[in-house]
Amino acid sequence: MSHTPVTDSAAAPLGGGESPNSRAEAAAGLLVRARTAGDKLDALPTEAKPGDKADAYAAQVLIAQVRAEDTAGWKIAATSLDGQRHINVPGPLGGRLLTSEVYGDGETVDLGNNAMWLAELEFVFVFAQDLAARPEEYTREEVLAAIGELRLGIELPSSRFVDPATVGELGLIADNACTGEFVLGPVVPAGWEPEVLPQTRVTVTVSGVAAGRGEDAAGAQATPADTESAQPGEPRVSYGIGENVMGDPVEALRWLVNELSALGHPLHAGQFVTTGTCCAPVPVKPGEALSADFTGLGTVECSFA
Repeated sequence: MSHTPVTDSAAAPLGGGESPNSRAEAAAGLLVRARTAGDKLDALPTEAKPGDKADAYAAQVLIAQVRAEDTAGWKIAATSLDGQRHINVPGPLGGRLLTSEVYGDGETVDLGNNAMWLAELEFVFVFAQDLAARPEEYTREEVLAAIGELRLGIELPSSRFVDPATVGELGLIADNACTGEFVLGPVVPAGWEPEVLPQTRVTVTVSGVAAGRGEDAAGAQATPADTESAQPGEPRVSYGIGENVMGDPVEALRWLVNELSALGHPLHAGQFVTTGTCCAPVPVKPGEALSADFTGLGTVECSFA
C-alpha cells in the first residue's frame, strides 16, 4: 500500500556533522538490508557495533543516505522509566523519521513491515527556525522560541532486531530508536500554553474488526496499555496524560535538541519532533481504526491495513 509522504516544507537536509566510520557504515548497511527484506537481526556483529553515541547517530545519517530519503522529523523513545526498563536502556533515545515513514491525519497506515503493532499517542513540535549544533545547551526558552506549531501524532514503533531488549542503547539508536511509521496529525490552534501539556489527558479509542495475522506482533517499547473491558467487536478505550512524557513534553523536546546538538546534529525549520508516548502503547491490528482525543487540543486519527 502506498501513501503520499507528509512534509511541512521543502525536504530538510540530512543533518549531522560527523565523518562516518566503518562501524557506522556496517551498521547502516545491515539495518537497511534487514528493513528491505523484512528480516530480523539477533544483534549487530562486532564490526558493526557502535563504539559510542557518535557512531550510533552517524549510522542514522547513513541509513537516510542509503535510502535516499530526507529527515522529516525526529522521535524520542523510552521517555518513561517503564519504557527504559522494558528495553534495558539507561535513558531516552533519539531517532530519525524519514519522509516515506510519515502519514497524514486520517490516512491508512500499512503495518505489513511493522514488527510491533503498537500505537503511541504523542505531542509533536514543528520548528519554525533552525537550531544549530553548539557546545552550550539550549534553554527551555530558546527551544520554545524556535517552535512554529504544536501538532498531535500517532507513532507505530518497530525494530529490525528479534529482541530489542537485548541489543543495548547504542544498537537501538543506530536503528533509529525503534522507528516504524508515524501519523503527523492536525495543528493545535494558536493560543496553547506549554504549561497545560503535562496535565492534558488523552483518550484513545480503537474500533473495527481486526484482520491479518492471527497472532499479535511482539511489542518492544513497553507493556501494552490497560484498556476498558470490551466485548468482541466493541471499541477498546485507554487513557494517558502528558506528564508521562518525561514529566513534561517540552522538557522531552529540550532533551532531544541538546542530545543532538552535543553530537553535531542541527535541527532545521520544517522538521518536527514527536516527544514520546502519553500512554502505554496500545495494541492495534490491520482492519482497525484509532482515534485519540487530546482534551482541549484536538483529535488525531488513522486506520490500519
